[in-house]
Amino acid sequence: MLFLHATATAGEGEDSITTGMSYDQDYLTGEPAGHGFGVHLGYHHGLADDWDLLVNGGYAVFLGPGTRHDRVSLVVGAAYVIDALTWIPRFHAGVGYFGPGVKGVVLPDFGVTAGFGLEYRRFREFGVGIKAEYRYLVRNRHRSDGGLTVDLFVAAYF
Repeated sequence: MLFLHATATAGEGEDSITTGMSYDQDYLTGEPAGHGFGVHLGYHHGLADDWDLLVNGGYAVFLGPGTRHDRVSLVVGAAYVIDALTWIPRFHAGVGYFGPGVKGVVLPDFGVTAGFGLEYRRFREFGVGIKAEYRYLVRNRHRSDGGLTVDLFVAAYF
């Protein structure tokens, strides 16, 4: 019995859809931080027990102070997940597109993101959580210093 072992594959091959609402800050150069609200939709796939592949799309509207504008995002990345308890911490990073939605105040850009989150998953089929993420935009540094997003989300696993 000591030589036999079983692998723990709690997250491997597991898929989930996440959706939620966010509080966003956008830092346009020379203006106070813009405050706004947004929505997001995401897909996560368990590559291994502790690694997820993620794709997230979002839309946020910034109401001020400063210039009112909106931003669309599409991010592809990976998350390191510690899926051992009911409270699941995760650390994620990715690359993506960030651009204007309806109001063309911001320029299309690509950037990198990094963040962390905590999910309460009492049942294997459902979870709720919060995550924070900072985005650093690459091409248009003269117009935008990046942004911050704090999401409240729900997740359905299948």
